[in-house]
Amino acid sequence: MDFILSPTCRIVIFSLRAVQARSVQKRFSEGLLKYMQISFGLGYIGISNDLVGLLRCLLVNATFGSDRYAESPAASSKDGVMKPPPEGTPDMPKTRFWVRRFTDIVNLLYIAATVTGIIANSTYPQGMKDSAVGNRNDRLRLVF
Repeated sequence: MDFILSPTCRIVIFSLRAVQARSVQKRFSEGLLKYMQISFGLGYIGISNDLVGLLRCLLVNATFGSDRYAESPAASSKDGVMKPPPEGTPDMPKTRFWVRRFTDIVNLLYIAATVTGIIANSTYPQGMKDSAVGNRNDRLRLVF
């Protein structure tokens, strides 16, 4: 998903928008419209999915107590961003378990949002011609 909002992709989209501004035929090109809709719509899902991964790291590492900190992913990293907890900090394995399960479920929801987003955005040009397809796309966009 990181490709969708990469600087290269932005340059491509701005170039395509410039071509569309100069050509009426390109302005209504279904292929270009699909590409842009999918790029814009699904880019936010990729960003938020990355944020959930960062949140998982932060919350899981915080549940390791001082006795078990050496087992944590933060202890094995070389950059030393997270410092060991103070002596006597309790270990919270149940909290760690539920944080991991919660983020796993959220990741599954992102997969579902990606699928509905692809379906809604790929049929977007047809919705300009058929109101039933347009209404279905609006409902799918609300889901994702």
